[in-house]
Amino acid sequence: MEKIIYFWRTTARMVIIKKNDFIMIDFIAKSKSDNKAFDVTSVAEAKQVGLFAEGQQYGSRIICVGQGHIIKGVDDAFVGCEPGKSYEMEVKAENAFGKKDANMVKVVSAAILKKQGINPFPGLQLNATGMFALVRSVNGGRVLLDYNHPLAGKDVVYLVKIHEIIHDNEKKLSALVDNILHAPSGELTVRCEGTKCALQSKQKIPQEVQELFLKQVQACIPGLECTFA
Repeated sequence: MEKIIYFWRTTARMVIIKKNDFIMIDFIAKSKSDNKAFDVTSVAEAKQVGLFAEGQQYGSRIICVGQGHIIKGVDDAFVGCEPGKSYEMEVKAENAFGKKDANMVKVVSAAILKKQGINPFPGLQLNATGMFALVRSVNGGRVLLDYNHPLAGKDVVYLVKIHEIIHDNEKKLSALVDNILHAPSGELTVRCEGTKCALQSKQKIPQEVQELFLKQVQACIPGLECTFA
């Protein structure tokens, strides 16, 4: 019996993650410079770090590795990792939320914003001309708006727990729906029987969006027959 156990231990293949694997993860993401958390999957940890928001969905996430469902530096780092383990992943700004771009900082008139019912002050986050911006300063009727991502130029750290590799087609497809279509809960249902799956939406999804989504399905889940009902 001892020889059998010894033989199994020395010949068993290590399971490692590769591109296009679907994995279930939990994480806490922090800015490296001040160790301040900006994203978290767990409700308890969200409350602990002051990020909890009513109506926000929490819980383990399923992503397809290498498909941009999480920042590039973390996405790339998953390849070669092992399910069931935890990792600390430090990511440089260029592979996180990008470097600061001076061209993304604009000066606008305070009067224009006030006509839209916006009273600008430093630190205010707003949707200006269809893009999110941060008010950096207000001076002499002029407002300095920064359209860079709030974490642009910052190195970040992700503390990640990789639970498992997902093999179930319905779970895989549901993960793509969440990560690509961002459909609200209950708006789109997924039904699979073997390699055939149907998506049923309560609202009309544009044909071009359907086509792009189905191409992504084929790239991530080869051989799966997926249709919109």
